Amino acid sequence: MADKIEYSIADLHNLFELGLRKSMFSNTKSDMHQVAIKNKDSIIKNGNPVYNKLYKSMKMPSLIDHMNYAESNVTKKDRWQLESVNDYDVIIDDGLIDQGSTKMWYNTTYKLLSPYISRSNLAKYQPYFEPTGRISDFAVAHSVGTVGIKFKPNNRSNIAVAYADTYLDKDMNCVTVIIDIGKNSDVTLNENFLNKDGLKVYKIVYLVRDFSRLTLDRSHDVEQKDNSSNIIDSTVIQFPNSTFNFTGSGEGSKHNQDVMFIDVYNECKTNIKGSYDLYGDYINNTLVEVHHIGSNSTSRIDVKSIVDDTSHSSFLGSIVVDQEAIGTDAQLINKNLLISNTATAITEPQLDINTKEIACSHGCTVSNIDKQQLYFLESRGIETNIAEETLKQCFLNN
Repeated sequence: MADKIEYSIADLHNLFELGLRKSMFSNTKSDMHQVAIKNKDSIIKNGNPVYNKLYKSMKMPSLIDHMNYAESNVTKKDRWQLESVNDYDVIIDDGLIDQGSTKMWYNTTYKLLSPYISRSNLAKYQPYFEPTGRISDFAVAHSVGTVGIKFKPNNRSNIAVAYADTYLDKDMNCVTVIIDIGKNSDVTLNENFLNKDGLKVYKIVYLVRDFSRLTLDRSHDVEQKDNSSNIIDSTVIQFPNSTFNFTGSGEGSKHNQDVMFIDVYNECKTNIKGSYDLYGDYINNTLVEVHHIGSNSTSRIDVKSIVDDTSHSSFLGSIVVDQEAIGTDAQLINKNLLISNTATAITEPQLDINTKEIACSHGCTVSNIDKQQLYFLESRGIETNIAEETLKQCFLNN
């Protein structure tokens, strides 16, 4: 390979054979080798997934025009790009996973999974990484290796996870992760996605097994937003009688996608909440699809965004109810507060209902700051900028 190759994600489907990095599809010894080949072959056959119509409202030129630089000589940092490793229990990057504060490879409630850790048995997770036609297919094909966390059954855990960067480069990062929640467990994950000067593509699979509960609190780094692009594609499988609670927050970045597909089986509870405060020219795109496969489950989607200056927000929310999913109770709400005339907020609710014995509703709005409420605060001596900020926080937290 040349010392340096410049490429965009729009070029990437033509560059598989150049060996930009050691990847799972080229590494015949990888536990995920076969499914990585499937993802590579799917991209070659069906075309670059960056042009998938799923992304039509996501202001894609900001992502497509971004340039990545693959170099033969990469400077490795001391270990992780973190001010304080001790703030986190687990740190994850492309093919790498390590303990943060605990500094132990063995833990009584969970174990780390890695190609370099014996008995990880990552091959059994291959069916969850089949091609989807989405951008995350690049992550599966190009990742160095899949890593993860497996929580033992019947335990209670609360851990902080950082998605960090190991190398001083401007190359694209491809990160594949499995989070396996054991039966009858109650796990809280506090995820922080740290920005890098470049593009990071994540494919994360969460298995929430029978009678378990996963509470996922996801935040996006507020530093280095100008040059950082993040694509986070999450697949959640809720086994019968499980609960999945998700809270997401952030301010966007040069280009940000938070895409989540949730399969819900019998007697499950699903709660999705998002609050995003965008300004400048930052971009944040949220997609949530809850697929009710089993019966007697409930789901709630509630995503709110404040959009100011020239920022861009898109929301695509979808509830799919199968014919067998009788007794489903689902609700989808998306609210957007448009502060500036030059900002953009796009909201698209979708319902696909295939049975009658359910309760399902949705509501999506784009509005401005209520002038009467603003006047009310100003008339009581509150300065305009403070009054506006108060109304914004009330909107997000209501």
